[in-house]
Amino acid sequence: MKRTMFMGMLLTIGAASPAMAHAPLLDCYVDGDEITCEAGYSDGASASDQVIRVRDDAHRLLFEDRFGADGSYSFTPPDVEEYHVQFEGDQFHSVILYSTDIE
Repeated sequence: MKRTMFMGMLLTIGAASPAMAHAPLLDCYVDGDEITCEAGYSDGASASDQVIRVRDDAHRLLFEDRFGADGSYSFTPPDVEEYHVQFEGDQFHSVILYSTDIE
């Protein structure tokens, strides 16, 4: 099973800050009939209890939940053509992964 790791970082305007060392990471992959997503931070911090959202391509919320204690979350793919998964981390941290990039 091929996995693609996506890393996103939201930077504020201005000088580099320690927040850059705390980038959110999101990896989603096909796991049988489900999609499994694993999230965390580049400094090793856990994403447990952080928000995960799935939206359709018109940005309508399909569902929202929280990552488990191990930083993972599994769901049945929504019955829409395209969707995206959003890891809503702590302050100023968010990552979006599009369904077309999930393998």
